[in-house]
This record gives sequence, C-alpha cells and structure tokens, in this order.
Amino acid sequence: MSYQITLNAWSGGNKTVALGAIEKVFRLSRAQSDSVFEQLLDGRPWRFTYPIPDQQADQALSYLEGLGFKIDLEPMLPESLSVAPPEREEASVFHSEPEVEEIPALRESAPARQSDLPEGIAFTGTGGGLFSLFLRNFVFGILTLGIYQFWGKTQVRRYLWDHLSFRQDALRYHGTGGELLRGALIYFSPLLLLIAVASFSDVLWGLEEELYLFLNNLISFLVLLAIPAFMVGARKYRLSRTSWRGIRFSFQGTRGQGVELYFKGYFLSVITLGFYWPYFVNRRENFWRSNSSFGDQTFAYDGVGKELTKAYLINGLLILPTLGFSMFWLNARLSRYFWERTSFGQASFSYAVTGKDLMILNLGNALLLIFSLGLAFPWVTARKMKFMADRLQVHGAGDLDHVVQRMTETGALGDAAVDAMDVSMDIG
Repeated sequence: MSYQITLNAWSGGNKTVALGAIEKVFRLSRAQSDSVFEQLLDGRPWRFTYPIPDQQADQALSYLEGLGFKIDLEPMLPESLSVAPPEREEASVFHSEPEVEEIPALRESAPARQSDLPEGIAFTGTGGGLFSLFLRNFVFGILTLGIYQFWGKTQVRRYLWDHLSFRQDALRYHGTGGELLRGALIYFSPLLLLIAVASFSDVLWGLEEELYLFLNNLISFLVLLAIPAFMVGARKYRLSRTSWRGIRFSFQGTRGQGVELYFKGYFLSVITLGFYWPYFVNRRENFWRSNSSFGDQTFAYDGVGKELTKAYLINGLLILPTLGFSMFWLNARLSRYFWERTSFGQASFSYAVTGKDLMILNLGNALLLIFSLGLAFPWVTARKMKFMADRLQVHGAGDLDHVVQRMTETGALGDAAVDAMDVSMDIG
C-alpha cells in the first residue's frame, strides 16, 4: 500500500535540525525547505505530492515525529496511484522533487497556534472539522471494504489530540493505522476460531448436549475474563502513543492485575448484594490512575471506597423516584471525587462538574443524534471534549521541564479488542 504524507505543524525545539530533516527526507533545496517550514509555522499544512511505499512512510513518520513534526499519513486508493513513485536513494528516506503548496481543505484540521491557546486545558476542535474526517473515513471505508477504518480512527484521534492542549502545547498522537490493523488481526483470528469451535463442535465431534453447553459457557467465560486484559492492553497502547512537549505517557499496570481486580470486584459485589461495589469502583480508579505515568513520574490516587458508599446509597433511594435521572448527579459526584483525589507530583486536579451539567450535556447529545439520524456524532464528540476541557483544572503544576522520557513499547491488540467489544476506556 502507498501513502500520502502531510506535514501539519512543527513544535520541536531545534529549528536548524528540523530544516535539515525536511531537506534530507524530501530532497528539497534550502530555499524550498525554508518555504515549507515558514508555511508550517504560519499554520498552513504542506503535502508531499508523490505516493510513498509502506516501509518508507513508516520510516519518515518515525523520524519526523521525533523532531517535533505533526504528520498525517493517508492510504492512497488504487485509482490515485497514477503518479509513479520516484527512485529511491540510499542517502534519504525517499527521493523526489515535490511542489510546495498550501492545502486549504486541511487548514481546519491543523492544531491551533500556541499563542492562540489558553494557559490551562483547552479543546479547540470543532464538529465541522471532525465531520470532514468522518465523511472521508466513511467513503474510504466503503471503497476499501472496511480496511481504511483503522487509518480513519487514527486520523480522528490525531485530530482530537492535536486540538487538546495544556499550557499552550497540544498533545500528540503517535499511533498508526497499521498498528491497529495488526492488533485487530491478532485479536480476531483466535476469536473467530473460538466461535467456530463453539458453533460446530457438536457437528464435527458429535458432542453430547451437556458437553456442548459446557464448552460454550467456558468459551464465553474466557472471553469475559479477557476483557480486563484487553482494557489494560488498550491503556498501555494509547498512553504510549500520546505525548506532550515530546514526553510520552505510559501505563505500568499488568494484564494479570486487571483480570484479578475486575474478577474479584464483580464476584464480591454479587455475593454482598452490591455493597462492595463502591469499594470496587474506588480500587478500579486507583488501578488506572496510579499506574499511569508522564515520562518518569507517576500519577497518584488516594481515594477511599468508604467515602463513596453514601453517594451510592442515596442514588439507590432516588433512582426509581427520579426515573434514573439521579445517575447524572451520582456520576458528577464520582468524577469530582476521582479527580480531587488524583495528583501528579506537586500538581492537583479539580473537576467543576454538576449533575445538571451532565444532564444537559447528555440529553442534548441524545437529541442531536436522534434528530440528525446519527449525523451529528462529530458535533457530539466535540461537545464532550470541550465539556471536559472547560471543567478540568490543574493546580500548582510546577516545573515540568525536569520530567524525562521513559519509553514503554506495546502493541495495539488490546486497543482493537476493546473497540470491537465497545468497552469504555474513559477515566473520570
């Protein structure tokens, strides 16, 4: 497969090295690389006009992102490959004489310039910007029989990360569509085999009905048991592919710890008629938060399950009289508590959300989806992101320049699995 590469912006620290990289990778003259660089600083993306083979695209993506460039890689459809790739040279990733051009259609997807962003947490994306991505992903998904969805999902994540900023610097997403595709293949291959075994075991082996039911139940139990493991894998992947100011996030929790936590939590909640649930919820938050890191520093969480019991008891009394609307107030209370109990070094958090806020947001989003027949989903996504960014505050963050990188590599198997199962990975 071939790709087309677009440079969206640059936020590195060494302009000379960045200019040299543009010259080296794209084989530009100094004047051309200067022109491209100024275009990026002006908030105007630049597209390389030739198709790039898969391996070369991965090399260019890794090299340029490491220098601070924000990049989009888009698979090219067969009918788009009328221009032959230029000859390769040993001295560069790929060789050509590209044209320098502005791409107005991509301007909205480029992140806001640092001077335009507030000091705190901010989300500057729009429903319109997301809609153009969803529309393109829908069309390309049909033309590629669904294969493009992995690259489309990556483009959406990059848009969301690029427009989510803290202290005037946006997050960056380093994942690729190829990683998600490989993760899906690894996940779906054994899953399809298990389904086939469960479906045809009585035909192939003539099993008795009792043994057949036992085998089906065993497979279902194993799949449910694997969900926490996939969730841990997804958290590892997404955080390892997320960076801020060049430093990546990571997750140190293990799949075994996740399986034990969730299995024990569900089991004890059942045998205690739900009274253990607040303690499980608190331990779950502790697992996800205290195992998350930014560079070499880890987040901390000091919540206590007993302090959540009252909120759950009140909700249990009100849920029927309020026709379930009390859940908005419970979820707001929990979100405030979880963030107030989370810290990072000298930094603390607060989340200014109320039950009324959540009710208005969710009911409004539901009405948008219903009356638009689902077409408003990009605007719903943007509303959620802005809602969170406007209310989450960081206090006393201190000097983050002393945070250093701690790399943890992981694959996208868990990410593909939780997406397939529609398992939520949200925190807070």
